[in-house]
Amino acid sequence: MARMSFLTEFGRHLADPESHTLRRALTGLWVLSILGVLVLVGQMSFSGGDHALQGRTHETLADYAIPAGLSFMSQYVDASLGMGYGTSLTALLVMMGFSVREVVIAVLVQQLIAGGLAAIMHHALGNADLRPGHFHFKLAMVLGSVAIVGSFAAASLAVSLPERTLGSALGAVILAMGLIIFIARRIQMRFSWWRAGVLGLVAGANKGFMGGGYGPLIVAGQVISGDTMRHAVAVTAASEALSCVGGVAGYLLMGVTIPWMLTGSLVLGGILASVFAAATVRSLPLGAFKSVVAVMYIILGGLMLRASLG
Repeated sequence: MARMSFLTEFGRHLADPESHTLRRALTGLWVLSILGVLVLVGQMSFSGGDHALQGRTHETLADYAIPAGLSFMSQYVDASLGMGYGTSLTALLVMMGFSVREVVIAVLVQQLIAGGLAAIMHHALGNADLRPGHFHFKLAMVLGSVAIVGSFAAASLAVSLPERTLGSALGAVILAMGLIIFIARRIQMRFSWWRAGVLGLVAGANKGFMGGGYGPLIVAGQVISGDTMRHAVAVTAASEALSCVGGVAGYLLMGVTIPWMLTGSLVLGGILASVFAAATVRSLPLGAFKSVVAVMYIILGGLMLRASLG
């Protein structure tokens, strides 16, 4: 109880307009994370795009230092805006030479762990009320539960597809997500539980197929239904963690093993970022950042398509 009281007070402090120094520090770290992801994708795409999808060996601990850093940056973006982890990190790691399948299952396991922590932090800092029985908790459970089905089915299908097909599809999805974010700002629909169920199923299929594409659909769907960005991000963190269960199960049942070194490095970076991200959501007005993320997706998707088709 004392820990929760401390986090609640900390959340109120973050929301105080007078907290200039902390708010600027969080904004700077968030922007640096976005720029870092984009710079690395651009460098990998233009310097080694023709070979980006060919498998390479990763045998030393040093090979996993960069994935840990990338996981931190990507999770920071994802847990502060509800989108970007699986989509951006999968593309980056594939460009580094990891196979799509090992990247996807590692990303799914990481988001199961770090996403759950992010949801707890969002609740503790007051970004949404995720107590059992409350609306946002129910919504997270519905979205996550139906997404388990979609991610399981998609993961089972993805195992049988060629690597290049998965890479090209990932680039196309990233581009589409950028457009969805722009469009979502101008559309309003009434909330309904059946729409939430369909949304969760489709988003879960994206998650299981390529490790990404879940958050953008879920956040956009909630914003279109009239919810706030802060609530949408918190609900997405909780439901996305649940959605990963189906994807992990699908890959394991199809005989894909978990790459523990890669997964461990992603979990380490992601857990640290989840704490910072929840604080960022509480302290910053996020409306202006949606356009930044949409532009990032369009650039990232174009670079990924270039790498996969080159």
